[in-house]
Amino acid sequence: MSRVDIAIGGVTFAAESADLELAPRADYAGFGGDGSATGETVHVHVQRGPGAEAGVAPLLFRSDQAWSLTRCVGAYRMWSGGGGPLGPHWDARWAPGMHEVVLYAGVAGAGPVPNPIAYPLDQLLLMYYLATRRGLILHGAGAVLGGRSFVFAGRSGAGKTTLARQFQSEARLQLLSDDRIVVRGRPGRYEAFGTPWPGEARVARSARAPLGGIFFITHGLENRVRPLPASFIADRLLPVCSILWFDRWVLPEMLDFCDELIRSVPFYEFECRPMQDAAAFFLDFAGARL
Repeated sequence: MSRVDIAIGGVTFAAESADLELAPRADYAGFGGDGSATGETVHVHVQRGPGAEAGVAPLLFRSDQAWSLTRCVGAYRMWSGGGGPLGPHWDARWAPGMHEVVLYAGVAGAGPVPNPIAYPLDQLLLMYYLATRRGLILHGAGAVLGGRSFVFAGRSGAGKTTLARQFQSEARLQLLSDDRIVVRGRPGRYEAFGTPWPGEARVARSARAPLGGIFFITHGLENRVRPLPASFIADRLLPVCSILWFDRWVLPEMLDFCDELIRSVPFYEFECRPMQDAAAFFLDFAGARL
């Protein structure tokens, strides 16, 4: 039995195969792990594809990135590519709750096979796992200061990469990621996790810390931080969350967790100049509150 683990957001995806030799991916270095470290393991049983026909099921979603999702009789099927004797590039199937996944890999020949749990499959599986467990993936950069994490959220072009590059030169800050952050609710606290999906600054670190606040970043003529009242937050938060809008079975719980975050976590607007002094400004702001 061949096995390769990756751990993201406190969840270990254990890829196991009896007929394929699985090999770790270099771009996931640092994200290896096992379930004993987190208590949360999804066993992914990898088999050489194609898998058995799953029958006709309503299409929930089809992405521009050429993956599709269906649900039939309570079971999900998600696949990428298709056609040919090998079947889809990957074809994942699981029951609600996602304790186990069966993954058919469309590979030919002998020799090691790079772990098929890679982007975008790993991100999609994690979204479904977190959907019913008080967790979300946010489009944002993250950094740790004084033992607490801070998330800097924004759409593409908002300035996450610029700010992350400024933070890289600050010794007091440990960057988690410059593009995607996992936020999870734990008993009595919230945590932010780095992810293996970097942006332009190429920051991807497997680390976590208790969440100290979420900042929506915007371009400005001066550096300024202001707290946001709860009534202003949802319009800013929802566009930067990876939410399964197309799936009515899990959507309510995801939106409930967004509401929980709004009521429990400090939110700010961070208007910052595209200059190095924005990082120094944040350090002064956060340092006065730690």
